[in-house]
Amino acid sequence: MEVSKRNFWILMCISCLFGIAIGLYEFALPYYLKGRGISYEKMGYVFAISFFFVLFVQIFSARLSDLSGRKPFYSLSALFSAISTFLTPLSTKISILTFLKTIRETAGAIQDTIGSVILYESISRTKYLFTMSRISGFNFLFQGAGIFAAGLLMLQGYDFPFFVAGGAVFLAFLLFQIGFREIKVSEEDEPVVSFSGDLRLLNKNLILLTVSGFIANMGVALSHTQMMPLFFSVKYGVKESWVAVLLAFHRISFGLPMIFTGNWLKGRLLSPRNLKWLYILFLGMQDIAISGTAFMPTFPLAAGVWLVHDAIGASVWAPVRSTLLQYYSRDETRALQIALVGALSNIGWMFGPIIAGYLANIDISLPFSMSGALAFLGIFPMMALDVERQ
Repeated sequence: MEVSKRNFWILMCISCLFGIAIGLYEFALPYYLKGRGISYEKMGYVFAISFFFVLFVQIFSARLSDLSGRKPFYSLSALFSAISTFLTPLSTKISILTFLKTIRETAGAIQDTIGSVILYESISRTKYLFTMSRISGFNFLFQGAGIFAAGLLMLQGYDFPFFVAGGAVFLAFLLFQIGFREIKVSEEDEPVVSFSGDLRLLNKNLILLTVSGFIANMGVALSHTQMMPLFFSVKYGVKESWVAVLLAFHRISFGLPMIFTGNWLKGRLLSPRNLKWLYILFLGMQDIAISGTAFMPTFPLAAGVWLVHDAIGASVWAPVRSTLLQYYSRDETRALQIALVGALSNIGWMFGPIIAGYLANIDISLPFSMSGALAFLGIFPMMALDVERQ
C-alpha cells in the first residue's frame, strides 16, 4: 500500500480511537467532579485553567513542528493524553485534577492542530474538505459510542470510563508511532524559516477567523463543557444512563452528517466566497437551536431540539472553517498560523466554563439560553472576510 493511503487509514483508525476516549472522558468528568462534592463554580475553574495553558504549548509545539517535523509532537501529545486520562480518577484533590486536565487539554489541542496539518500535507489539497469531514465525522460517531459506553460503565463506578479512555488513547499512540510515515519535502523544496514569529503572521482573514472563533467558542462553552450533561440531569431529573443515550446521539447527529458534508460541498461551493456564507449560515442556525433547548418544558422536547443543533450547524461550519484556515495560511508557517488562530480562539473556552458555573447557580437553564445567543455574535466578524485575498 502506498504511503499516502497507509497514512490515511492510520489517521482514520486513530481518529476513531480518540473519539471513543473523548466520549468516555467528557461524559464522565462532570459527574465525577459532582460526585466529589465540587461546586459548579469550581468545576468552571477546573475547565478554564486547563484551557489557559493550552495557549502557550500549542503555539510553541506547532512552531517546532514547522521546523523539525510533525510526527514527534503528535506522538508525544497522544502519549501524555493517555497518561493524564488514566491517572484522573486516582486523585480527589482539585489541584491535581486541574493539573491532569490541563495536560490532557494541551495534548488534545496539539493533536487537533498538527493532525489537521498532517492530513493537509498527506493528501491532495483539493480533497482536504472531503477527507477531513470524513475523518472528523467518524471521530464524532465514535465519541457517541464512547458516551454510551460511559453511561454503562458508570453503573459500576465513576472511575472505569477514565481507565478505558486512557487505554484507547495509548493504543492510538502505538498505532501512530509504529504505522504512520511522515511525508517529508525534498531539501531543495524545503522552505527556509526561522524560529521567530508573532501576531503579524496573522493576516486580516486569519484575524477575523480568530475573533469569530473566540466569540463562538466562548458561547458554545457555556453549554458544551461541564454543564452539558448536568443540565439535563438537574432540570429534568433524568438518570445518568438516559443522559448518556442523549449525548451519544448528540455526537452521532454531529458526526454522521459531517461524513457526507464533503460529498455536496464541492465544485463552486468550495470557493472562499461560498464557504464564507456557508459558515455564517450554519453557525447561525446552530446557535438558535442551542438557545431554544433551554426553553423546552419537557425532556423529550429539549432532547429533540438539542439533537438538531449540530446536524444543521457544526457538521458543516466546522469543516468549512478548517478549510478556510488552511486556505489562508502559508506553507512555511502553516502549523504556527493555525495554532495561533486555534489557541487565541480557544481562550473563549477558558471564559465560557467560568461564566456557565455562575449562571447555573442562578438558573440551570441560563448557560444554555445564553450559549446560543453569545455564539451567534460570532457570525459578524466573518461578514468582513476578504474572499479575494489569500
